[in-house]
Amino acid sequence: MILKSNQSVLAMQIQLRRVLMLGVVAMLLAPVVLSTGCRKQKPDEEPDESQNSIKSGQLVVVAQDRTKWTYVSFVQGKVVGEASSVNPNNPENTDTVSGDAEWKARKDWDVALSWTRWRTNGGTSGDGGAKVAMTDITDFDALRTIPPAGAFFEDSLYRINISNEMGESVLRPASANRALSSLIVMDLSQMPPPTYVKQNVFVLRIPSGQYVKLQVLDYFNEKKERGYIKFRWAEIKAD
Repeated sequence: MILKSNQSVLAMQIQLRRVLMLGVVAMLLAPVVLSTGCRKQKPDEEPDESQNSIKSGQLVVVAQDRTKWTYVSFVQGKVVGEASSVNPNNPENTDTVSGDAEWKARKDWDVALSWTRWRTNGGTSGDGGAKVAMTDITDFDALRTIPPAGAFFEDSLYRINISNEMGESVLRPASANRALSSLIVMDLSQMPPPTYVKQNVFVLRIPSGQYVKLQVLDYFNEKKERGYIKFRWAEIKAD
């Protein structure tokens, strides 16, 4: 009887040791399982809120060629391409609208510049839904609010004077934003016409749905040559 009792006690001790060992192993593994679980709760496809944020920036775009448009992205903060506005299938160069078809369908640009003219990626110039509102504010930092929806206007078609291949002045249909294009003013009553830049700050709704304020700073380079458009921008957050 004593032998059987000792054997029972020994068996219970062995069983207790096994239970204790399993408990220790479980405690050691628990943090690993918990840590792995935490990583799984953060999906890889979670959007980065800063990915499409627009940084304040400044550019100088050479826009001396009246038959070429230079396209700019505020999101990327740089020039994204250039294209002739002349339809290559029109030998008389009287159609600029068809020559812009490729860029009209693209969404990776916000504004385009050519000489004194501006475009946005909206209206007749682009399919991005961009719009522009002009303000009376000239202090760039002071503008912090977005104008009401009724203050915004899209690009439209109108006829402009431009030189053809023969150097003759002809009227051609073109798509541009009249409000932005009014920023650079030439006084044609004098020759050579003096040029000055309006200091008004504009607000643009760009294809990404964000709002950007824009101000033109200069139209000349250090040699006083025209067509060097210097401008700055910054994002405005909607309330």
